[in-house]
Order: sequence, then C-alpha cells, then structure tokens
Amino acid sequence: MRVTAAGTKRVSMAALICTKSGHRPRLIYRIHLDRGPAKGRRKGFTETDYARLLDAAHQQLDGPIVLVRNNLNTHASHRMRKLIDARLWLTVYQLPAYALEFNPVEGVWSHLKRSLANLTKHSLDQLTAACASSACSGAWMLTREEDVDAHALRRQGWTISAIARHLGGDHKTIRAYLNGERTAGRRRQTPDAFVPFLPYCRQRLADDPYLWASTLFDEVVGLGYEGAYSTFTRALRRYRVRPHCEPCHASTGRNVAVIAHPPGEEIQFDWLELPDPPEGWGVGEHAHLLVGALAHSGRWRAVLAESEDFPHLVQALDDVVRKLGGTARRWRLDRMATVCYPSSGQVTAAFAAVAKYYGGVGVDICPPRRGNRKGVVEKANHSAAQRWWRTVPDGLTVVQAQSGVDKLSLRMDDRRRRIDGAVTTVGELAAAEPLLDIPVRPFPAELEVERTVSPQSLVAFNGNLYSVPPGLPGVTVKVLHRLGEDDLRIVTAGRAVVACHRRAPRGAGQTVAGRRTCHRAGEGGAVLLLRPGSLQDQGPQTAVSRSPGRSRASARRTRRRQFSRTGRDRPDPLCRRGRPAAERPLTEAGGESGVSTSPMQVSEARRFQQLRGHLPYLKLNDAAEALNRVLDQARTERISLTAALERLLEIEVEATEARKLAARERFACPPEPWTLADFDFAAQPGVDEKLIRDLATLRFLDDASNVLFVGPPGVGKTMLSVALGRAAVDAGHRVYFTTAAELAAKCHKAALEGRWKTCMRFFAGPKLLIIDELGYLPLPEDGASALFQVINQRYLKSSTILTTNVGIAKAHMFRRTRARRCRNITGSSCGSPGIRRRRCLG
Repeated sequence: MRVTAAGTKRVSMAALICTKSGHRPRLIYRIHLDRGPAKGRRKGFTETDYARLLDAAHQQLDGPIVLVRNNLNTHASHRMRKLIDARLWLTVYQLPAYALEFNPVEGVWSHLKRSLANLTKHSLDQLTAACASSACSGAWMLTREEDVDAHALRRQGWTISAIARHLGGDHKTIRAYLNGERTAGRRRQTPDAFVPFLPYCRQRLADDPYLWASTLFDEVVGLGYEGAYSTFTRALRRYRVRPHCEPCHASTGRNVAVIAHPPGEEIQFDWLELPDPPEGWGVGEHAHLLVGALAHSGRWRAVLAESEDFPHLVQALDDVVRKLGGTARRWRLDRMATVCYPSSGQVTAAFAAVAKYYGGVGVDICPPRRGNRKGVVEKANHSAAQRWWRTVPDGLTVVQAQSGVDKLSLRMDDRRRRIDGAVTTVGELAAAEPLLDIPVRPFPAELEVERTVSPQSLVAFNGNLYSVPPGLPGVTVKVLHRLGEDDLRIVTAGRAVVACHRRAPRGAGQTVAGRRTCHRAGEGGAVLLLRPGSLQDQGPQTAVSRSPGRSRASARRTRRRQFSRTGRDRPDPLCRRGRPAAERPLTEAGGESGVSTSPMQVSEARRFQQLRGHLPYLKLNDAAEALNRVLDQARTERISLTAALERLLEIEVEATEARKLAARERFACPPEPWTLADFDFAAQPGVDEKLIRDLATLRFLDDASNVLFVGPPGVGKTMLSVALGRAAVDAGHRVYFTTAAELAAKCHKAALEGRWKTCMRFFAGPKLLIIDELGYLPLPEDGASALFQVINQRYLKSSTILTTNVGIAKAHMFRRTRARRCRNITGSSCGSPGIRRRRCLG
C-alpha cells in the first residue's frame, strides 16, 4: 500500500496478518520511505524486501508459514519464486484475481486509508509515524501500567490527544479507558451469539441427554442462530450444557489413586488391534498384538497373533511370559469373552485351567471403563502403535514384523527410572523381580486355522511351509495343532486328514516336505526337514527311527553299539539326529515326543534356551543368530569351549565394527568412494607421492594440523582429500565432507532459524573436516564470516583439509589454518586427453 505525502515523496507499507488456531492474530509489517526521485534509488518494495519480511516473520513466529498472496507482479516474479523455493519452511498459495476479499490484509488497508483520509499535508516522517500508529490501533489495548500512566497524565492536565500521542494509541481508546468503559489488560469481548439459545439447549438435552449435537444445531439454526457448527459445539462444552453421563464420561479428570505394584506381583495383558496390515499376512482388516507388561518395572513384550480367540490367546500369552522370563503371581486382563463372562466378570472354566497350569496364578478382571487400572500395558500399547506399527512397510513378513517389535521392546528396557533417589533402568528393575517358573511346554490348547493350498501343494503356518498331496491347489484346508506337541495335522473341511508333519520351529522359514502319518494313527514314518544350507553344510544325514513296537531299552542299546563301533564318545546331550536341541520342541519331561530323555539332556536344553535368551538381552543379536552354527561347528570340529566362545564373540565384534564403519561412511557424505589406490600418481607428476603416502598415515591428526591443496581445477585435489578422509574413516575417526558454498549456506540458514550455536558445534565435532572448492565461487560477506568462525573454532583442536584454486598470497584466511602440509599441485588437468588414469574428478 502506498500513502502519498506532499510533493513526490511516498510511504510504502508491506504487512502480514498471521493467524493460528487458539492464538490471537498478529500484524507484522515493514515501512519503506521514498524521499523523491534519485538515480539508483528504488521507489517501493522489491522481492528481496518481501523475502526479508518473511524471514522476520519466521523468526518471530518460530515455525513454518503458509502464505496466502494476491497476483501482484512482484509477488509472482521469477526472482520471487526462486526466493520462495529456497525457504523450505514456506508454503505459498495464490488467490485468484476475483477473490481478493478472502485476504484479511485488505481489511487492514481499508482501515489505514479511512484513518489517514482526513490528514492534511504532513512531513514524510510525520506521515510514517501516522501509518505505524494506525496499523496498530485496530487491535490496541492498554496494559495495566499504561492505564495507570494515562490516568496520572490526565490528572496533570494533559489532553486526551496528547496522552494518545504519548502512548502511541488512538484517542477514542484512551477516552474509553479513562471513562471506565474498558478494563486494562482485557480485550473488548463481542457478545456471545449462543447465550440467547442457552435455555433452549439446556431443556432439550435435559429431555434427551443422548441427542446428537448436529441435530440440536439444525434446530437452533432454524430459530435464528448464525454461528458455525464448531462454535456451537465449543459453546456446549464451555457452558456444560449436556448432563453428565458416567458411562459416556472419559477417564480424564477423574480422581485417581496411586496403586503400589510390588516386584513380581502383577502382569497386565491387553490386545492391540493394528489397522490395515499388509495384504500378504492374510489376516483381514486388522492384525492383533497381545502386549504383556510387568506392572512394577514396566518391561513389556508383545506377540503377533492371527485372531483373538482362545487358542491364539493362550499361544500368545505363553510366548509373552517366556519373553518376559517368567510369570508374575497375578494376571490382570480386560473383560474379554475368552477370559471371563462380560456380564458378571467371572473367569471361564477354560481360562481357569490355563491359570492353574501356569503355577496357579491369580486372575484379576478390570472393572468396565477403567483403562487407568492397567495403565502400564496401555502405555506399552501406545509405544508399540506409534513407534513400531506406523513404521512397518507393506512388504514386511509376519516374522520380520515380530522381530521389529521385539527389538523395540528390548530397546525400551533402557528407559531410566528413579527409585528412592537412585537412578536405574527398566531392564535392571525387571531382572530383580522374583518371577515364577513356567512349564516347559505351553498349555495344550487346540489351535485351528484355515489356509489355502498354494499351486506348489504347500500350506503356510507359523512362518513355515508344509506339503500336502498333489491335486489340492486352491482348496481351503485347516491346520490343527495342539500347543506343546511336536506334530500338526492338515485336514479338509470334512475333517479328513490329508497330511501330518512334525512341526518346525516357529518363524524358521523351513519347508517341511514329504508326508508322514501321525502317531495317533499307529503308523511310523519319516519327515525330511529342508533348511537353507543344511545339505551343503552338513551333508546327507542318516535318520534314526524307531518302530512303534520297539522298546526304549532296545533303542538305547542299539545307539550304544553304534557309538562303540565308530569309536566315538557318548553323544552330546544337545545333539540328537544331527540337530541341536534348540530346533526340537521339548515335552514336559524334556525329550522328544515318544522318546525318553535323561535329566542331563533336559538340563542342557534349558541351559541352551537360557543362553539363547541372554544374548539378545545383552544386544548381541549377531552372536545369537550364529549360535546354532557355532555349536554345530564346535561339535563337528571338536574344538574347545574357549575356542568356540572366541569364535562366537568374533562374529559379534566383526558385525559391530561393520555397523560402525557403515555409520561413519554415511556421516562423511563423500562425493565418491575414492581411495588412494584409485589415484594414478604417474598421470599427475605434480603430486609428491611420498608426501601423500606420509599424509595417509594420519599422523597430522594427532597434533591437529591442517592440510591445504592448492592448484587449478581438474588436477586431483578433491580426489586426494576424499582418499585421505576415507583412510581416516577406516581408522575409526569421524570425517565430514562439504564444499565451501554448502558450508556457508548451512551456516546462513542456521542463523536465520536461531541454530547458530548448534551449527558451530556440528562443524567442530568431526576429527577431520574436508572443505572443498574454496575460492571457486564468491562467498557472501556472512558466508565468509561463517567459514572463518568454523576454521577458528577448530584451530589447534581438530584437523581440516582445504582444497582451493586461490594462491596463499591472495587468501588472508589461510593464515589461521596452520597447515602442516601445503602442496601446490601443478600440471595439466586430469581431464586432458593426453593423460591416462583410472579415475580423477577435480
């Protein structure tokens, strides 16, 4: 907006009206003075001025901005679009030419023009002050201090106009405060349009407490209410028009009590429904996650299940308590139909048998609509939903998703807790809880799931594939499995058994081929388990089978004779039929189904399970994955326990070092993965190979010396600096690569966003900082200052490598670098046709 003063002078104003829900609007403006025609003097606002206004608004509001603008030529120019694209926090919408009334700034301009219409000739400075005063008068109010000053000045004989000029406000506003019509510190409130309809709404909701607000809104609109629906519902809540209903009332705001949870006293369980699972899971619109949390420590574990019926509940509950390391003395659950009768809250006979099976634990049912009573597991549900389920991609399998939630629960064991003034973690509290031991096998519930036979005559179940006879592709079958048993059956819809297999470990990814008849049918058979790499690693294995009529004593004598003939010692208790015990489910006695096992075998198997659980708890995940392979190798090669342990830990150390190296490479951000082996010293005789080899020893990092490469473009400065940085990364140092222009841009953006100190700490952190292309492009004044600040704070603390095409005599900044080696590279460009080399990019 332009306001013309006397002569050819002019005052221009640009303003932003900033609105945000729940906050009062703000006016941010800038004024430009045009003092008359002069050569090179601009008359109004330019694109740069508008950009500075947006930057000032971004700093004051401290957040992203959505800008709604009109079709002014300066607003839509090419230069303005480039300035907008450079500001990532800015989103711009352009109003059509016929909808200018939608812009609230037009109202401000109208107010300013009406306020300044009666002004006579003023000087340019007086007109500027009048514009600024009028811009603020629309939403102006007096603070308590200003109100006291206004009354004191009035008693001293000042006029109202003089008081208004002194306080920078409007004389009408000052008169209203002096006459007591307005209160200091409070804005003038407009009449509430809902008040005339308040008695009607109270009576209607008293007659029908469950009347929808939308229905009531339609009625009051017919009676003359002019407000919006959101304003109407807000008024209903503010005046508390709807009568209180206990079943409908949320738990927020109620009186709550702090419930003590002794160690090992209670585990809280709850189902979490996960919307929109991947289609490959085949579970429909929702997946189901059973979450169990120790009430005292807060440790939680979760298991994915296909449904929430009784067998899946028992299976998931058994997996949860095994992941927790035991069970508490009491279980707390919701009023699930699989646990209790919802009407009375009494535990069902089936679930009572489950509670007795796990050591006679007690079962507590939560009262209806009392989610806070099991707040520990509710918080775990929230963590699993927000931090895990929202990040699950569509292509993930059930086994991979279960691994992800397991990693999250293990990571959350590091949460800190303060107990009696001492700082501890959730994992330490959980390890100290006295949990009860659980049975070796889960409760024998009958699991029944429907599956469709694939074209390869395979049926998927629990992360494995089981074969069926040919001729059944596309047929719907049922997989029957009693929890705790080693066999599973595949039946048709008419309950005819088509296949019976030995169950593979859950999530092992095995394909169980061949067909065998269940022991219940009274026939023996064989099953072939195919694992990735099993035939290549171990070779063909001879299966040791026992006919149904053969006695256990005869089987033991046969095995003794076999081992005595081969000259070997007694078999390892962890080894049977060529497989470790971890791959075979154990019966309650500790052995295979139908085969007796000794107490020593049961003890060794339990130790193996405990060892496999300890490794993930200590975050030795790679060692846990390689445990079976290392044990097999130790048994085959007959190596000592110390050698086997060293081999297992070596795998974990190598994996850890590989992860750290990959993290350092990602942080370094090099343009190319160059090494010194890629540089052809013969093609560039201007490079001193002996000096570069000496720098590759990284001795200059010990005394925080710097390296400066000077030379024309294309001689290999960037390649050598990246190669030295790669050597530092391989040696375990943190390295960061950037160009001088990028460094200046990041520092400038950080200054605008109020993150200058954070940006300086970032560039001071790496052991080696590589700044490339210094001097190739001219830096602005603030960019050169930022570069100097970075070099100055790293001086005598960390090393820096700079590459430039500017001589030292022309660059005063190099005086601060204290370069240990300054190499001037001369010669032809590496891109010349006459020079042959492997790779070189300047």
